[in-house]
Amino acid sequence: MLRCVGYPCMCQVRSEKMAKHLEIMNKRYSELERRRNLEVEGFQTDVKQLRSRLKDVEKQLYKVRRLSA
Repeated sequence: MLRCVGYPCMCQVRSEKMAKHLEIMNKRYSELERRRNLEVEGFQTDVKQLRSRLKDVEKQLYKVRRLSA
């Protein structure tokens, strides 16, 4: 087995690069997951609002039908 004297071993350099790359990828994944959660939360809010509007329209339609009958 070769020993590196006076400068870092290539394996150590590669290992450090891989560790940095892994850290960057973990950060990216965390941000992606956070954005995905926010997007889902936004869709859920939109669905709630649309359901509420639909109920209001159904109530108005019911009133109009009742008055015209």
